[in-house]
Amino acid sequence: MPPGHGLRVLLDSPLVRPLKGTLYGATECDKDGGVHAFDVATGKRRWTYNDRTGDIQQWYVVAGGDRPAVMHRKRICALPAV
Repeated sequence: MPPGHGLRVLLDSPLVRPLKGTLYGATECDKDGGVHAFDVATGKRRWTYNDRTGDIQQWYVVAGGDRPAVMHRKRICALPAV
């Protein structure tokens, strides 16, 4: 990702290898955190997923085939691959 992208992705969070040209990363533990999808070619953020619970639990990202799955609190969600 280019410098100055404006987002801090935790280095110790599970980062998924690019899936169909997108890199998925979990953010810091805060109420506005979540999972960001970045275009591998440009480094631009495509979208952010947040479950709007306001909970500060850590987010996790894993690959489920060619789709990302995220875990926050005790909830697992499959997200669309972009």
